[in-house]
Amino acid sequence: MFGKRFSWFAVALLVILSMVLTACGGAAPTAAPETPAEQPGEEMPAEKQQVEVFSWWTGGGEAAGLEAMIKVFNEKYPDIEFINAAVAGGAGTNARAVLATRLQAGDAPDSWQG
Repeated sequence: MFGKRFSWFAVALLVILSMVLTACGGAAPTAAPETPAEQPGEEMPAEKQQVEVFSWWTGGGEAAGLEAMIKVFNEKYPDIEFINAAVAGGAGTNARAVLATRLQAGDAPDSWQG
């Protein structure tokens, strides 16, 4: 009796496993759309990249820590503009409200304090 139950269990497990693996398989890769070749000498204007960091680090040691982080970032990545989107007040309550509004509007910062 035990052997028969085990056999059914093993078969059921294999079927479920194969279904899961099939569902997890990726779709066939699609061909990338063709883009026209750039003409020689034609250059796109270089836009400075930006990174926006949203936090409520606005007072005391927090602000000093954020400024130190910005300084290190700017030294390491001079071609990327660091946007400090800190929101003051309410010990983070105001910032959370602003962040929720931005997320609902589809205007998420690149990084935020959680």
